[in-house]
Amino acid sequence: MSLLPEYEDAEVSTKSLYEISLKHQIEKLLFFREKFVTSLNRPRYTNYVEPDCEYFFDSVINNSAALAEYYLPYIIYSIIGTTLTPPQRPWFSKFKNKCGEDGYQKAKSALFSKYEIGILIKSTSIDNEIYLKKCHDLFDKSIETIIEGKYDIVFTLNNYIKHNSMTFCYAPLSNTSDDKCKSNLFLSFTKDQCFMLEDSILKTLISSDLNETNNTGEIIDINGMKFTNKGSIGAAKLLENNN
Repeated sequence: MSLLPEYEDAEVSTKSLYEISLKHQIEKLLFFREKFVTSLNRPRYTNYVEPDCEYFFDSVINNSAALAEYYLPYIIYSIIGTTLTPPQRPWFSKFKNKCGEDGYQKAKSALFSKYEIGILIKSTSIDNEIYLKKCHDLFDKSIETIIEGKYDIVFTLNNYIKHNSMTFCYAPLSNTSDDKCKSNLFLSFTKDQCFMLEDSILKTLISSDLNETNNTGEIIDINGMKFTNKGSIGAAKLLENNN
């Protein structure tokens, strides 16, 4: 049920459309995730997965990134609601870029203005300022997951995979503490292509010299970001992001 009162002239068909679309995208993502996990854990006697596992992983990343484009309209038309007529399609990518250019608050204000969020037409019993504040608070809470920065790695990976012939078939096996076999899928990046990673944590790691890092358990500071040295597999160093 939307925050917008039912007696306001909301676009009910648009609300239903985005609810159905988001549900479909989530179900599709879960489908590919299940396929990926199953193929990754398939019994094998090699450190490399089959091509279908790579395809499923690619699909998981791609659909995870695409989900944001469906989620923003869902927030506007379903979670909050708007009286905007005729409806217009919101673009998360444009909103995200606007946040980077002007800051989150200005980008949000522009979005509210364009899609007439927080505007009541028929109500006489609800204070407009109080309602508008509720809309802002609900929007902040709803968008936080994909705007605060933790989701950026998904967009970065998706952009990199789309423009590069990325290898992610290497998945060495290891034993867990409860003596179970675990597949560790590795993604391969090269320095000559790291410009595709923008200002991400991945680009920082690729550009850093880790040759002096040898002690397991050692805390490493890379441009203000803390990592723990977890050891190595062959020549590959294992770092855990402490953030």
